[in-house]
Formats: sequence, structure tokens, C-alpha cells
Amino acid sequence: MVVVVCGGGVGVVVRQVRGVSMVDEVLERWRLAGFSLVHLCMGAVAFESRLTQRMGLFLSGLPYADLNMAILWGAEGGGEDLAWVVARSESLRVPCLILTPEAGSGAGGVCRSVGLVAAGVIPLMRLVGGDLVESESGGVCGLAENDGEVFVANGVTAAAFGLPLDAVGRVFGSRVPRQPGLRVYVARYEGSVVSGLRVSRIGEVAVIWCMATGVGSQRRGFGRRLLSTAIAAERAAGATEFLLLATEVGQPLYRSVGFEVISEASAWVQGASYGVGEGAGDVRG
Repeated sequence: MVVVVCGGGVGVVVRQVRGVSMVDEVLERWRLAGFSLVHLCMGAVAFESRLTQRMGLFLSGLPYADLNMAILWGAEGGGEDLAWVVARSESLRVPCLILTPEAGSGAGGVCRSVGLVAAGVIPLMRLVGGDLVESESGGVCGLAENDGEVFVANGVTAAAFGLPLDAVGRVFGSRVPRQPGLRVYVARYEGSVVSGLRVSRIGEVAVIWCMATGVGSQRRGFGRRLLSTAIAAERAAGATEFLLLATEVGQPLYRSVGFEVISEASAWVQGASYGVGEGAGDVRG
């Protein structure tokens, strides 16, 4: 399947062509993550996205690598897709974060050959079992109830990832999502939002993004309780599988509720010296 999506204030245009399906279980999870990436940002003010049988790409056009991202999971032809990503990001003059899963096309060697900058490893985690334990933080967790709570949650995300607040709002939306399958969950304490995350549903698979807790509220159980609440709510709504991408600092939280690493991707930066992941957005809760 090939899908090209361009969206903004004037609407969305989609072109679709049928192709072959993925058969490898791990690469199928990367494919779902790629699809979810595009779905997550459907509320962006302006964007360009591309889905193929080997790649998922989202370009915001903003000068931050974390907000221009590609996942290349294809078993064949990865070099061709990589060349397309590099050329497109260069033409837009924006940096791009490129993930090449370990079981993919071997695009890592190609990344080096075209001068991309290595930026570490990003694991893909999957919920296994999931015997969730609610923390006793005293916070109230659930769906964001209004646009104001989404705005504050964006501020938490922006601070955690080291991004401008207006950039986060332009890419992920500053209002309660209206697109099917997109939701914002928040943790509240004494009337204020202290932690947030976003969920993108691809069928029965829920992919978790933008998990962040405010600096002054970390290590108090808010993140764990929020994550547990979101998982329980999505399960009740029909989700049977949960995936997320994590930084090293976020893994203890995710492991504490049952997530395990199922694969890793090499991370590369095209076209910028911006430090990917400096804010450690999936901070400990």
C-alpha cells in the first residue's frame, strides 16, 4: 500500500495504491508505529506525510528533528526510500529524525554513506501481560476534558522534549482531538495538569506517544498512574495490543506496567545539529 497525505487548513488529500503485506511479526509492529505516526499528526496545522509498504514519514516543516520523523522498516528497497526522505527534507530545509529497525533493510549502512548523524538507539516496546498497579499519588487521571487541559499538556510535552510550545501545538494539535482514534489523557493534581500522553489507535492496536510529566511532579507516581489509566480505558474501548517508542530514561516506567523491548532501531539525523531527545520526553512518572 502507498498512501501520500498532505494536509492543512484546506483539508486532506489522499492517494492509495494496493501492494504487498508485511509478514514478519516484529516488522509488522514497526509498520503499525509508522502508520500511527502519520495518524497522530493528522490534526497538524500543516504537514506532509507519506506511507509506503516500507516506510512511514511525517514532515511538519518546522526546524526541529523530533517533529520531522521517518520510520524505515522495509526488508527490501530501503535505500530508495531513504534517498527520498533525505531529498525531501533537504528540499524543505528541515532536519529529520530517521529510524532504521534492526531487522529492516540494512539502511543503517546507507545512512552512514550519505552522511547522516548517528543519534543513538530507540527501542520499540510492547505491553506483555500488563498487571497494572495504580499508584497512590492522589492525582485524577482520564481524558483531557477541554482544550485548556490539552494546551497545558502540550506545555508539559514541550518542556520535556525541549521544544517550543507553539511548535508542539502546531504538530499535535492544541484542542481535544476530533479525529477518530486519537485521544489525549492527562493526570491532574490539585486542579492542575501535571502529566500527559497521547494515544493513536490503529485498529485494535493502541500506540502511545508524547508521554511526559512536569519536572516538579516527577517521581510521585503521576506518570505510572496516567499510563495505567490510559491502558485500562483503551482496553475497555477494544484495544488488544499496546506499543510505544521509548528513550532510555523512560524505560523503567514502562517496564513497571509490563512493557518489554521487542526491537530496536538506530536513530539518525538528517540536516541539523539539533540534539534529538535532549529533553527525554518520556520522563519518569
